[in-house]
Amino acid sequence: MAAREARIERAIALAHGLVVDAVAESGAVVPDSSFSAQVSVLGGPAAATITGIGIEVPRGWEASQMTGAAEATPRPGPRRRPRPPAIGPDDLPRDANPSRPLRAEFGVSVAENATLSRQPWLDDPRADRFDPLSAELFGLSARPPQVMARVSFESAGVPVEIRVPVEYRYEGPWVGTEKQKEVSVLPLASVAVSPEIVVFPRGQNPRRLTVSVVYRGEEAADFEVSLRTPQGWTVSPAGAPVSFSGPGETRVEFEVSAPDGAADGSYRLAASARPANGGEPFTETVQEIAYHHIETRYLFRPAEAAARVLNATVAPVNVAYVEGVGDEVAEAIAQLGLPLTFLGERDLAEGDLSEFDTIVLGVRAYLARPDLRTHNQRLLDYVAGGGTLLVQYNKFEFNAGPWGPYPISVGRGRITDENAPMQVLIPDHPAFTGPNRIEDADWAGWVQERGLYFLAPGADPAYRDLLASEDPFEYNAGEKRGILVEARHGEGRWLYLGLGLWRQLPAGTPGAYRLLANLLSLGYQPETTDQQ
Repeated sequence: MAAREARIERAIALAHGLVVDAVAESGAVVPDSSFSAQVSVLGGPAAATITGIGIEVPRGWEASQMTGAAEATPRPGPRRRPRPPAIGPDDLPRDANPSRPLRAEFGVSVAENATLSRQPWLDDPRADRFDPLSAELFGLSARPPQVMARVSFESAGVPVEIRVPVEYRYEGPWVGTEKQKEVSVLPLASVAVSPEIVVFPRGQNPRRLTVSVVYRGEEAADFEVSLRTPQGWTVSPAGAPVSFSGPGETRVEFEVSAPDGAADGSYRLAASARPANGGEPFTETVQEIAYHHIETRYLFRPAEAAARVLNATVAPVNVAYVEGVGDEVAEAIAQLGLPLTFLGERDLAEGDLSEFDTIVLGVRAYLARPDLRTHNQRLLDYVAGGGTLLVQYNKFEFNAGPWGPYPISVGRGRITDENAPMQVLIPDHPAFTGPNRIEDADWAGWVQERGLYFLAPGADPAYRDLLASEDPFEYNAGEKRGILVEARHGEGRWLYLGLGLWRQLPAGTPGAYRLLANLLSLGYQPETTDQQ
C-alpha cells in the first residue's frame, strides 16, 4: 500500500510540473563525518504551494537546515547566473516558482555507527547462491538510499509528499558529461590483498603478497598493517606501520612461506589495518564497481587471500607470453616459479624466439593483437624449429586466417558442466604423464565450465585430440572433441586449449595448475610413444 501511495503522490507532482533536485557535495562519506547538501524545487505551470523541504537520514544521523538566506553565489556555466538565495526553515509555505527554484541548504552529520553501504546479500559458495542480509533486503540488487530529500506541498488543498534520493554529481563520460550516484557510506579505512589466490607448489618458498590500505579520513592517521597466516607458516615482516596525512592509499609487501610438509589444500591469509590510537582493526576490502552506463556501487568482502599448497612440479622452461584480451594465466605461470617474458610487437617481428622453450598466447589473442596476425608465420617457424606453442581459446576471428600449421577452424563446441567426466584419449601423452601424472582427482573442483569454443570437427588429420567430454544434459548432448588438440610441426608442438585453464587458474584449481605445468614442460619431456 505504501508503495502505491508513493507512486500516486509522484504522479501528482508530475502533474504540477514540480522538479525536485537534491544534490550532496560528496558521493562517499565515512562514519562520524559531515557533508552539505541542497534541495531545489522548481515549479510548473500548475500552481503548487510548497509547505516543507527536508532531508531524511537514518537514526543516529543529524540533518539541519541552514538558518537564514545565504548569499547568492555564481554557479559554473557560460552565463554564470547566480544561484537563488537559500530559504530558511521559517520561509515556508511559499508557492513554487517556474522560473526561480526554491533552494534549501542542509548540513548532514553521519553517525559514528552508521550502516555501511554494503551489498544487501552474502555469497554462499557452498550452495552457489546469495542470501539476503535481512528479510527486508530480499530480492534487492542494492541497498535503499540512506539519504533522501522530502518535499511537501498542497494540491487542491490536499497534502502531498514526495521523496527522492540525494545524489552526488560529477563529471563523467556520459550524456552531458555528468554522472550521478547516491551517497554511500564507506569505512574509514579498507584493506586488500593481492594476489587473492597465491599458489605454493611443493617446496617453493617464499611467496610475495601486497597489502594495500585505502584511507578516507581528512585527519592524519597511523595504522599497523599485518597479514595473519595459519599456525606454522611464517610471514615477514610481522607488521608494518603506515601513516596518512589525509585521504590516500599505500601498499606494504609481505613474504609468506609455507611450512615443510604442509598438506595439499587451501589456507587462509587475512590482512588487517589496526588504528595506532586503538580501536577495532579494518579487515574488509571495498571494491568500487564503476562503469559508464551504471551508477557506481561498492562490493564488500573479507580482506583475504587463499594460499593453495599443491603437489605440482614444472620443468625449468623459459616461457614467453603474448597478451590477448585479458586473462590471468601469465600470473599463474609466474606462480609456478618460472621466468616469464611478455612479447611485444617488436619481439614478434624480429626477436629471437628460439630462446624460449614455450610460448603461450593469451585468450583471443588473434582478435586483440594485429601484430600477432602479421607475424604468425614466425611462430610457426618457431614451432618447426622445436618450440612449443600453446594457443588459448579464440572465437571465430581465428577462422579468418590460416593461423595453425595445417587447416583448422574454431567451432561452437563447449562443455558447460564443470563436473562433466573427462576422457583422456592418449593416456601416455606427456601432457598427462609428467612431471605430474594427471588422474581423475585433477578434474575435480573445477568452476563454472570445462571449456568453450573448441576446434571444429573435420580438421586436418595432423591434429590429434587429447581429450573428449560430454555434458550430462540433453541440450548439449553428444561427445565433444577439439578441447585439447596437438599437432606436431617440424621438431615442435602446436597445441590449442579450448579447455578453460584461463578460468580455473585464477580460481586456484589444483588440477589446472598441474596440467598447465605439464603443458609448459612439453619441450623438456623425453620422447614417448605419442610420436608414433
